[in-house]
Amino acid sequence: MIESKDIIIGDNEYSITTFTASKGLKYLKQLVKVLAPSFAAMAESTGSDLTSVDIKDAIADQTIQAGSLSKAVTLLVENMDKEDVVELIQNLVASCRCNNKDINFNTQFAANYGELMQLLLEVCTYNYATVFQAGGLSFAA
Repeated sequence: MIESKDIIIGDNEYSITTFTASKGLKYLKQLVKVLAPSFAAMAESTGSDLTSVDIKDAIADQTIQAGSLSKAVTLLVENMDKEDVVELIQNLVASCRCNNKDINFNTQFAANYGELMQLLLEVCTYNYATVFQAGGLSFAA
């Protein structure tokens, strides 16, 4: 079922609409290609499979060590070259609106990448929370 929710990021109100099933699966496949090796590197440092690990807390309390985090970031960047990440990011936020207007990606997020990253996290959490939870991952704020 297509649903939407509103969130506030900075001074802007964003409306996030869920993906259709076919778009959601297409984007999920691309996300997994980019993110899975990084998750594996982080899991390696914890000695577990990251089941029921809150990624933010694990980084903060150093359950995930700095060296492994560095390796995870390196793998992430390498995998970003294998997928058209800019196109993927544009697709992920395409169903969002900002302050009741369509988003012009290139002007909305110019020099505003922090807000873009927060929106991406919200979009992915909203659309894929059940997938991450089934895999034992938590991205709680």
